[in-house]
Amino acid sequence: MFMKKTVFLYSLLTCCVCLFLSCSDSNPISEPDEPAKPVTPENPKDDTEEKSEFQKNCDQIVQRVADANRSYKDSDVATALSKLTASGAFSDIDYSDQGYTTWTPQAHLDRLLQMASAYTATGSSYYQKSELYTQIINALTYWNQRKPKSDNWWHNQIAYPRSMGYILSVMRAGKEKVSATLESKIFSHLRSVGGDPASQTGANKADVGMCWLFRGCLSYNESEVKKAVSELFAPLAYTTGEGIQYDDSYFQHGTQLYIGGYAPELVKRVTEVATYTQGTTHGMSADQVNVLSSFLRNTFFNCVRGNQLFFNVVGRSVSRRNALSAAGMATVAERMKTIDPAHTADYSDIIGKLKGTSTYDNVPSALTHYYVGDFTLYRSKDYSFGVRMVSNRTCRCEQGNDENIKGYFLADGSTAITCSGNEYKNIFPLWDWYKIPGVTAPDMNSHTPVWGTWGVRGYSDFVGGLTNGTVGLSVYKMDDWDAKSGVNTTAHKSWFFFGDAILCLGSGIHSTNSGKVNTGVEQSILNGTITYSQSGNTSTVAVGAKVDDASLDWVWHNNIGYFFPEQQQVSLLAAQKSGSWKDINLSQSATETMETFTLWLSHGVQPGSASYSYLVVPNISSGSMASYNVKQIEVVANTPQVQAVRNSSLQLAQVVFYEKGEVKIGDMTVSVDNRCLLMLKGSGDTLEAWVSDPSQQLKQVTVTVTRGSKSATYTEQSLGNDGYHKGKSHAFTLTLK
Repeated sequence: MFMKKTVFLYSLLTCCVCLFLSCSDSNPISEPDEPAKPVTPENPKDDTEEKSEFQKNCDQIVQRVADANRSYKDSDVATALSKLTASGAFSDIDYSDQGYTTWTPQAHLDRLLQMASAYTATGSSYYQKSELYTQIINALTYWNQRKPKSDNWWHNQIAYPRSMGYILSVMRAGKEKVSATLESKIFSHLRSVGGDPASQTGANKADVGMCWLFRGCLSYNESEVKKAVSELFAPLAYTTGEGIQYDDSYFQHGTQLYIGGYAPELVKRVTEVATYTQGTTHGMSADQVNVLSSFLRNTFFNCVRGNQLFFNVVGRSVSRRNALSAAGMATVAERMKTIDPAHTADYSDIIGKLKGTSTYDNVPSALTHYYVGDFTLYRSKDYSFGVRMVSNRTCRCEQGNDENIKGYFLADGSTAITCSGNEYKNIFPLWDWYKIPGVTAPDMNSHTPVWGTWGVRGYSDFVGGLTNGTVGLSVYKMDDWDAKSGVNTTAHKSWFFFGDAILCLGSGIHSTNSGKVNTGVEQSILNGTITYSQSGNTSTVAVGAKVDDASLDWVWHNNIGYFFPEQQQVSLLAAQKSGSWKDINLSQSATETMETFTLWLSHGVQPGSASYSYLVVPNISSGSMASYNVKQIEVVANTPQVQAVRNSSLQLAQVVFYEKGEVKIGDMTVSVDNRCLLMLKGSGDTLEAWVSDPSQQLKQVTVTVTRGSKSATYTEQSLGNDGYHKGKSHAFTLTLK
């Protein structure tokens, strides 16, 4: 009897101990006992069971996500833990914040990822520590119970789901996992707020799709994974909507140029996912790889000099500090070596340029006009030059989310001129936004023009370019009489590209605005000496000095020369300035102080038909300015009807016909039967010729060239058949007989 009682008591004690141990799980949020469930997306198979090919692919993707996003510093984890309360909240975070641009609860997820990374990283002092696991579960549980929400859909449908996908993927490598019950609750919330990638476009589609992929793989939901992959790679196709255009430019928020800003977000996401899915049944197609490769190599990375993007291709994010930095895109180029191995050498060269370890000596001279995007890009070993325009087919550079408050004129022919790439780095709080380089505009300091927020189109029906691949021209017929903006200004603006120089012309400048009208020539960071010539006499400018409305021969700064072939009112300023980013973006607060260089032309108040001309010569020394042969480039005409130039050294004539008409260039008379851009090269009876239609409305145009008793006529009849490539350049030959 004694033995039986002893055995009974021993068994009872053993059961109690086991029960105690089973209840002392490090997760303080107790989960009720649940009966065994059949295998479902929320109850995946145990590791000991045989998995389907789909599940194996999901496991591989989750593992890759975890490996790629495990990031931590033990010191940062310690700091985070010191602020973590018993409830799972961080004491310094306002979880009621619904901020639109900056959303403070996101810090909770950022810290959670660091904690999860430290818990699963063998090199961390927190590796597999049960105390840390408990705190991670507490913080996850608190988040899912509190469910913070932003007023901006982007945080709710992209930032939060993406961070949670990283966290849960990393935790799959832990000694102790997140319970299936808690994961299921998190997935349920993600599905309720995570949106639908099918309803998005471009970068947003890829972002939402990636969040679906994480959730689908973690929960073995095959339908979610298939839809995620289908949708997030869908932007890798040419489109007339938002995304990559048929000319390799990029649109987001309507027909708005966003080669920077949104396009980098798209390529970051698709290349990130491609590294997760490569070798599985969910990878990119060959066609998608080709579209992505072409956009990156032929457009995006060509808009970068050093590691800085052109300021006029980044959209409203120009008002964010360090928005021009493309240094992080080296990661994309590195990924592309695996995704697109046929161009590995190109990506290695791109990485070298971004990191400053390779030069531009191997870059061929090339002129590209993006006839869909209203953007022109010249690139060579010496410099890059980008012109941003806007037509009634495309949208102005947007204002939105209280960003880009002063950027109304950014799309009105702005020019980015870069040799090193750092010319405009973080200068924008110091800018005079009515003297943006390249732009003709009235001074409106007393009235910042308003243009709405998203998707506001331009007014001009005559915007375009013409190129033979190395030389060419672009035109922007500015026509801004919108009563809401109060700008009330027109101008006929053109740029003529000759390889080593760019001639900039303006005519028909008319305004009823009360402000003084100016054309910005340059506004960049001051780097070294400013030298100028007036009536053949050379002077230098010190910081704090200004030259106001003077007739100058030329100005030199930072290895770029600016020549003024005609008498006009030129002003320059060298100044130390300070400015707050908050003045142009309410979500920013940093202050910049730097020395700046500003150069502009004045046209007076309410000009009736003013004009300008200036020649930009990058990569020239100050000692070579006086001897530079400006006369090799002749301004033949600069009127509201026609702008024409001749470069004698290149035997090249370039013409903007704003209407049907003719112009005499040397011993030739050139006429057209409709408005167009025209370029002629050669000096004999056989001329190479190119034509384009900036209006993108013509079916054909007829060109006639006469020299003495000889003439030639050609009709380009294919303009109306260009389809998705309206506005492109057409080449032909004229033989004078």
